[in-house]
Amino acid sequence: MTDITSPTNPRVKSLAKLAEKKHRAESGLFLLEGEEYVRTALQTGWQVEEVWHTGEEPPSNIRTSTIRTSTSVLSKITGKPNPQAVLGVLKQRWNPLPTTPQGLWLALDRPRDPGNLGTIIRTADAVGAAGVILIGEATDPYAPECVRATVGSLLHVPLAACSEADFIGWAKGKRVIGTHLNATKDFRTFRAEDATILLMGNESEGLTDALTNICTCLAKIPMRGHTESLNLATATALMLYQLQADNLTSA
Repeated sequence: MTDITSPTNPRVKSLAKLAEKKHRAESGLFLLEGEEYVRTALQTGWQVEEVWHTGEEPPSNIRTSTIRTSTSVLSKITGKPNPQAVLGVLKQRWNPLPTTPQGLWLALDRPRDPGNLGTIIRTADAVGAAGVILIGEATDPYAPECVRATVGSLLHVPLAACSEADFIGWAKGKRVIGTHLNATKDFRTFRAEDATILLMGNESEGLTDALTNICTCLAKIPMRGHTESLNLATATALMLYQLQADNLTSA
């Protein structure tokens, strides 16, 4: 076990840079806060590079490189005034597009808000979606704000990323349900089948024309008030729960 207690330590400064997308992309790392989540990551096969903690002894049943530190150091790394007592440094995990997708996959066209994306990943986990695909210039799911918003679901939902062109080539011949303001079919009439892709558009622009054209059907979420659209995370939650309605049972 190593001790690092100075916020000016080079390793501390390096980890603090993981708040920046560029540094996460270069290193392939991200931060996971909280003992419970770090333990879950180890149990589910994630590569945990090291664990930082403020206690005298490492957290129980955590078998990896550990660093004993101070609250001020963890605050420096996470940018939070009251950080969790345990912080994991993990390798990012990306999956290829499945050759033969099974179940319900969620595809997001250029999502921009990390809080939205984190909430969506959490909802995808809740309904048992097979995975989430990020299309084009999407926000980083390993950004701290997004990781926190998933509340641990990031560890359980496979993630893939691709260009719009690659997604279109992959999705041809598959059942793709898109949401669109010009759609006429009520979303409550849809159900997921053995292999279904739910395609949701960008927060401000919706789906591109190219993505709209590959949809086998378009769904509309009716609204009676004055707003033109719902928040992306809200709309996605409605669609996911509707599509999985036959596969969900009461607790």
